[in-house]
Amino acid sequence: MTIKQKLWAMAGLAGAIFVVMSVLAVQQMQHAEAKAEEAHDRAQEADLLSKANAKWDASTRDTPYGQVLADSGAEGEQAAYEGVVEDLDTALGILGELAERVDHPAEREIVATLTGTVEDFSASVERQHSAIVEGDLDQARREVLNTQREMISAAGDQFDAVIADIGGDSETAQEEFRSSIDSAQRLLIVVAVVGLLLLLALAFVIIRSITRPLDQIVGSLKAIATGDRTQRVDYDRQDEIGSIVSALDTVVDFLDKADADAAEAERARIAREEADRQAAQAEAERERQRQEDERRAADEQAAKLTAALDEQAEKLQRAAAEQAEAQRRTMEAERLREQEAAQAEAERAAAEAAEAAESARQVAELLDYVKKIVDGDLTQTVPSCTDPNVSQMAEGLRSLTQALRESMAAIGDTAAQVAGASEDLTTVSATLGTGADHTSDLAGNVSSASEEVSASVATVASAAEEMSVSIREIAKNATEASRVASEAVVVADRARSTVHDLGDASSEIGAVIKTITSIAQQTNLLALNATIEAARAGDAGKGFAVVANEVKDLAQETAKATEEIRERIDAIQQGTTGAVGAIGEISEVIVQINEIQTSIAGAVEQQTATTNEIARSVTETATVSHTIAADIAQVAHAAGETQKGATTTAEAAASMASSASQLEKLVGAFRY
Repeated sequence: MTIKQKLWAMAGLAGAIFVVMSVLAVQQMQHAEAKAEEAHDRAQEADLLSKANAKWDASTRDTPYGQVLADSGAEGEQAAYEGVVEDLDTALGILGELAERVDHPAEREIVATLTGTVEDFSASVERQHSAIVEGDLDQARREVLNTQREMISAAGDQFDAVIADIGGDSETAQEEFRSSIDSAQRLLIVVAVVGLLLLLALAFVIIRSITRPLDQIVGSLKAIATGDRTQRVDYDRQDEIGSIVSALDTVVDFLDKADADAAEAERARIAREEADRQAAQAEAERERQRQEDERRAADEQAAKLTAALDEQAEKLQRAAAEQAEAQRRTMEAERLREQEAAQAEAERAAAEAAEAAESARQVAELLDYVKKIVDGDLTQTVPSCTDPNVSQMAEGLRSLTQALRESMAAIGDTAAQVAGASEDLTTVSATLGTGADHTSDLAGNVSSASEEVSASVATVASAAEEMSVSIREIAKNATEASRVASEAVVVADRARSTVHDLGDASSEIGAVIKTITSIAQQTNLLALNATIEAARAGDAGKGFAVVANEVKDLAQETAKATEEIRERIDAIQQGTTGAVGAIGEISEVIVQINEIQTSIAGAVEQQTATTNEIARSVTETATVSHTIAADIAQVAHAAGETQKGATTTAEAAASMASSASQLEKLVGAFRY
């Protein structure tokens, strides 16, 4: 797998974990919502039963049998009768609605029995009223004493049984709702921890698979920089690092071939010099032999003339002496001309050697200057040069140093800005996480208040007051979280702009590196030309040849250093690109958090209205309890989203701080 595929695999695992957590959260919330709905239904059933019981108590309390037993007349009996009938009809209507809502067969049977008892009691009241109207008070008293008392007692027992059954189911439903919420929290925590461990394990494997071969590559490059080209990287995977290793092997092979070619050229130069020296010696020997032959021939001719012409011996001797003297003078003049030519050639060679020495000195000064640049010292001044070629190279180095100094200053400022932005982003993420934790705590407080509301109607007023305080605190924290989210958006935009500036500065450094590479190539060509000129100068140019070889080696080291810097700049550009993407994702998450905070504010306003409604009417306690449960789910969900956003912001801030620290270390290697 390539590095890109490994990174995509890690991103896919993170996405899968997020999807699993989302699905589990939705399922658990649906289950909790079902339990909350069941608790709400039970609370409404209890409310209906309470209303029916109140009407039943009113009807039994207002029946006219007390008046019948106490008085012989029935004054006000008609009004009392109509009130009792109205209360009984209302109670029967409520019991009918309750019978339609009840699902359990046992409860439905009890409600049906209770309805029948109330109907029988209503019929007894009707008979009592008829007896009073007809004036049969004894019959009315018998109806009260013999029939209605038993019905009132039976109905009371039946009401108590239904209230106990439905109240127990309501408490059970609330307990199941709380249990489902706790189970959802535990499940999400387990999934999050397992997912984090998987991501850490995968990240460790990927980082190890990248850093180990990179360390080997760095070691090989350091060995090559010291002259040891025997260390090779053993890596055969077909990925980006494999391409780097292949390119490194190609470079080493090219360097070995270049050294072999240079050695072969040196051997050829030495062979040519030796051949030229031997040819010159042979030519001088032939000239000396020719002159010797001419002298010997002249001596022989003189001897023959002396022997043949004895009479002209003296004359011939004088002529021979004159001829010998003339020949000697000619040879002496030829020798003097050769000496003058040799002296002129020596003076010319000395002048060329002096010029070469001066050029070598200037090149050595430039060599020291370039070494200081390689060591990171950009404060030096380029030495002045008189040689045209060396002066051109010095001017290029001067422009390069100025560009590097400006670029390093810009990169240092940009790195400081990135570090500051990362610190601001870290602070904002910490504040956001604190707000999310506080919101979760407040959601727990609201949940406790809702349990108190559902448990006892007698404590509804105090619970409503506590709920109002908690809701005001939630509104305050929601406003604070929204403000922090807005600040996070501003900081993220500023960080993204800073990272863009960092990418632009890296591009400028890339252009400067191209200039350095061009100068190194020109330096290499100048060193090669100097080597050729030194070879032509013979022994006088050997020192210049050594300097030229050092310049060539320095040019090669400069090319290697610029290549390494280019790779680091590429890594920085890739890091800045990833940082821009991460900051964009952070901005999107922060926008989502802001929207969630807005929804929380709306929910808080709705909850405030609900709390006021609780204070005005205790009979709507069950409905308010359901609303509180729904709002708790929204608050818990919003707190989770806020916490995830804070975590993502903190991770991006840590990544940005690491990139800024790495860039500051790289810039810190230079003095400008």
